[in-house]
Amino acid sequence: MILVRVELHSAQTGRVTELGRMKLCNQGGRFDDTRGNYSVEVMRRGTLDVVQRRGEVRDYPRKSYSIWRLVMLALQSAFDKGGGMMPGAQQTCESDLARRFSQLVCDYFDATECNLATLSELMRLKSTSLRRIERQTRICLSMLTVCRQHEDKIDWGVKQRPEFPRVRDILLQAKHEPEGLAVALTRWKGK
Repeated sequence: MILVRVELHSAQTGRVTELGRMKLCNQGGRFDDTRGNYSVEVMRRGTLDVVQRRGEVRDYPRKSYSIWRLVMLALQSAFDKGGGMMPGAQQTCESDLARRFSQLVCDYFDATECNLATLSELMRLKSTSLRRIERQTRICLSMLTVCRQHEDKIDWGVKQRPEFPRVRDILLQAKHEPEGLAVALTRWKGK
């Protein structure tokens, strides 16, 4: 634990008064000890154990900067929303979030592709009820609506092996169809 105390040393009386106290507790980090995470507790003035504010510093490069940078980030995290990150760490988090979102979009497109394949199989089977086909069609239509919103985030793959061929085909038809996605899906079903 790191304890930061702010004291006033009076030049007139010689008396020492504690103005503030903050605890930084090491929460661990990477196995090589180069980066760490710290919990931050700013104590209420005049108390040793009443926490006034909390924060955290994540992914701090322990051996790259002086203690004062850690103290600064700890204070920012406790008093400012969104503080407590090293410059660049937030960009890393944002790019990681963007990568995860992109993967989620691809997974959703893949799930839509699977649902379209299921719909295609249901239409081929003679024993499938019309009600089940309609339900699967509604599922596919709602999924395709979401896909259309995120179409710009997809790398459609190379011409030799396009990704999500059913989804791509229906979305392309919908662009040229004045009546929209539902008609494009109906036409695709009729193929």
